[in-house]
Amino acid sequence: MFGKYIQLMRTRHKVIQGKSGHRPMSREELAAALNISKSLVEKWELGERPPTPERLTAFFSELEVPYYFRRKIRQLVGYPDPPEVPAWPSELGELAQRHLDDFRGPAMIQAVPLHYVYAVNAACRELFPGLEPASADADRPASLLEWLFFHPGARVAYDVRDRFAQIRSLLCQLRLEAPGVVPPEEIEAVLAPLRVSPDFDTLWNSQLGDLSPYAAPIVRVRDRAGSLFRYSIKMSRDEYPPGPYVTYHMTRLDSSPLNVKQGVPGARPAQLGGGQTTGPRSRLLTLGQPAGDQGECLTGVMAAMVAR
Repeated sequence: MFGKYIQLMRTRHKVIQGKSGHRPMSREELAAALNISKSLVEKWELGERPPTPERLTAFFSELEVPYYFRRKIRQLVGYPDPPEVPAWPSELGELAQRHLDDFRGPAMIQAVPLHYVYAVNAACRELFPGLEPASADADRPASLLEWLFFHPGARVAYDVRDRFAQIRSLLCQLRLEAPGVVPPEEIEAVLAPLRVSPDFDTLWNSQLGDLSPYAAPIVRVRDRAGSLFRYSIKMSRDEYPPGPYVTYHMTRLDSSPLNVKQGVPGARPAQLGGGQTTGPRSRLLTLGQPAGDQGECLTGVMAAMVAR
């Protein structure tokens, strides 16, 4: 099982800039970078021989493997980290908020691989209305996936294709990273509210395209005036906050709006609420109609993109 993850990191996560564009890293290039033989890389990817702890560390460093994939691969190889399920109510305090406020652009602290939102800064609130940490008396943290699926703020901030791509990417990460690392009941707590969407099964079972989202983390988002801009997404896991937390921060790439048609007619509303309680497990979202409200439908977009 560990072999497919090693191959995934080489072919989907590590992308080389060549003369004809981006391409996956080859086995020969990985072997040369780690000063090992190509046949040993093949044995790793076939699951015939696990990497030693030292070579696994070098592999992680060379390919800049994300923290959550490192934990997953270590667990499969037999060098497990203790399971990390973030505490709730949150143990993050004022220092976490100051950490986010240091970023000029939108930033948030998430717990991975469940995609729970634990803290956001003011710029994030401005760009993504309704994306807020849950109150301390909620049964569980706020879910980024629920916000993307159901919250009107997500529908206004993203074109339907971009929102679909974000959901698809996060579900793929959850499907690959969580089993064996996160208790099954915790995974189901994330997925259960999403199953009411008629698009859930298609999104959950879809595969990523030729390149992983880690290779080109750029999204298009509308500001409050309705103008569309590109943002780069950067992810970091530093010493703070400790535990299974990742800081995501975004930087606007364009000095002027993109000259493209907007997916939702009209300018962005000045105010969008944070939502209401949808049930005993969530205090973030108002589901409303699972799909199709405001004239929007994901199904046709998925039919085109999943077929790629």
